[in-house]
Amino acid sequence: MAMDPKELATRCQSCGMPLHTGIPMDAVFLGTAADGTPVKEYCRFCYANGAFVEPQLTMKDMVAKSVSHMTRVLHLPEEKAKEMSAELIPQLRRWEKQALP
Repeated sequence: MAMDPKELATRCQSCGMPLHTGIPMDAVFLGTAADGTPVKEYCRFCYANGAFVEPQLTMKDMVAKSVSHMTRVLHLPEEKAKEMSAELIPQLRRWEKQALP
């Protein structure tokens, strides 16, 4: 099921982390352009200094990282985390030209 485009636009376009939640901490999590200015499309964990932090990362790798984070940090059941990641990650701008194997 495709996510609402407005909600999708509020997430990191690499990992899916919510970015524009309206809380003061939002700016802390934004990635940065080469000149150090914040970028609205990516989080700091995925994008820094104008480039992806892990440029060789595949969509499959990102899904695995997302599942690991959601089970470890958010304490979601693994199957639920896999389902959510497999649904969200392919919709993000960084991965739109890749397919999950």
